[in-house]
Amino acid sequence: MNLKYYFIFTILSMSYLSHEVVYASSNNQSAKSIYNKMVSKYSIMKSYHDLGQATKELRVDGVIKIKEIKHFESYYISPKKYLLEWVSIDGITKPKYNAILFKDGNGYSWLDNEKVNKSNNIDGLLSSVVGVSDGISYIVPLFLMQSELCLSSTRIAKINIVNKGVLSGYNVYILDVTYTSGRKETLWVDSDNYILRKAEEKRKLSKNKDIIISILYKDIDVNKALKTETFTNKEKEFEEELSKTGN
Repeated sequence: MNLKYYFIFTILSMSYLSHEVVYASSNNQSAKSIYNKMVSKYSIMKSYHDLGQATKELRVDGVIKIKEIKHFESYYISPKKYLLEWVSIDGITKPKYNAILFKDGNGYSWLDNEKVNKSNNIDGLLSSVVGVSDGISYIVPLFLMQSELCLSSTRIAKINIVNKGVLSGYNVYILDVTYTSGRKETLWVDSDNYILRKAEEKRKLSKNKDIIISILYKDIDVNKALKTETFTNKEKEFEEELSKTGN
């Protein structure tokens, strides 16, 4: 199966919110407490900005055969303004329109050299880029705009605290999340402020082939002033392109 379409059908199921959860305990805090604090942290953010990196690896018999590294930048202003732009893919700078924008109930997406798409459904916008973003466009908006996304169909079966550690200088809790579907993920949650620093998923394609998706969130700013012009200017660019194509 084409890897791009494999991700479209599999990563779309990524969800981190649930009301039917079984938790394991640790000596200090339960996994439930850590997870709920993370969800609550994002739900009350007034603004959010990050620079991040996504790494996708195809491994055959444990050996890396394909590795793709992508850098992105995202912005959020409460309650419904979210922008994700690709900075580069494998070191190659991407076009200025290579982004998704969701603003006050209306959204736009531009992927590579395809046409600009417009939609008032953020799920549709995220779906249109998930094959390239490997879930990057889905995880953080999910937390920031919990009321916008319908995620009731996915349930978490169990969360375990597997370790404590240090990631890029931050003290973190390392959580293993198991979904009722059997899919598993590992989350690195900042132990000081409960911000998600990293998410990773391993998926088995066949007996000897695995896909490893690693998403690292860096240079995170929370509740700092972001210019609304960032969204307005991007919206104007999209509108101008739409007028050219007649969409």
